[in-house]
Amino acid sequence: SVALAETADAVGARLEGGRIVLHAAGDTLLEGSAVVSADNAAGKGGAVRVLGDRVGLFDTAKVSAGGTAGGGEILVGGDAHGANPEVRNATVAYVAPGATLDASATRAGDGGKVVVWAEDTARVFGALTARGAAIGNDSGAGGFVETSGKRFLDVAGIRVDAAGAGDGKAGTWLLDPYNIEVVAGAGTANNGGAPAFTPGGDNSQVGADLIVALLDAGTSVTLNTAGAGSQAGNIVINAPIVKSANNSAGLTLTADNDITVNQSVSLSTNN
Repeated sequence: SVALAETADAVGARLEGGRIVLHAAGDTLLEGSAVVSADNAAGKGGAVRVLGDRVGLFDTAKVSAGGTAGGGEILVGGDAHGANPEVRNATVAYVAPGATLDASATRAGDGGKVVVWAEDTARVFGALTARGAAIGNDSGAGGFVETSGKRFLDVAGIRVDAAGAGDGKAGTWLLDPYNIEVVAGAGTANNGGAPAFTPGGDNSQVGADLIVALLDAGTSVTLNTAGAGSQAGNIVINAPIVKSANNSAGLTLTADNDITVNQSVSLSTNN
């Protein structure tokens, strides 16, 4: 296992503008006030990978890959869609409410990429950011944030920001577990207080309030149950999704099986 429980400066885990890989056969855990930074003060952010069978950011742990010319890349438990054969996929992943993952552009340029992936269960409650930045008339597009438990995902209370800057295009938050039910409020909170690495079921509840807040703040949202192999998930909308802000953020629903809309879905746009 790999465990960081101090600041990265103290344990030598900082590499400015470079690539940092924490990879264990068992658990890879960032605890306490651990900081792992691949920030770049003179260009695009670097890359950080936190990999293992079980991966977790606990307490106020922070991973950053920001850059003055664009955001970098943060992979926790796997790459996008769990589809990169060069990046090991975790079985379970956890991000505590006080933990932070930030791959934003800090002065100019597009936001980066933040992925939290698990083959079974992901419980992601912290702050995940991939904002664009703008100088003068230049605009920075928002980045890409993915939270994915291939079987079960809990994101109640998560804070996501992948908005663009200036006239920059909205970034995207992708959620792609097996089944998704959009429910009223904030969604299911940690399966009633289940421990961090407890496997979930086959049905993930996502709060409509959470989706609407992201859309209104300028981040597009994609709900996707279109998996590989025998996966044939459903999307059910059981609470209204009503976006009021006049921005470019959009909502995309993609399912391997059925999409059932039982409540209103309404989006304003400036396009």
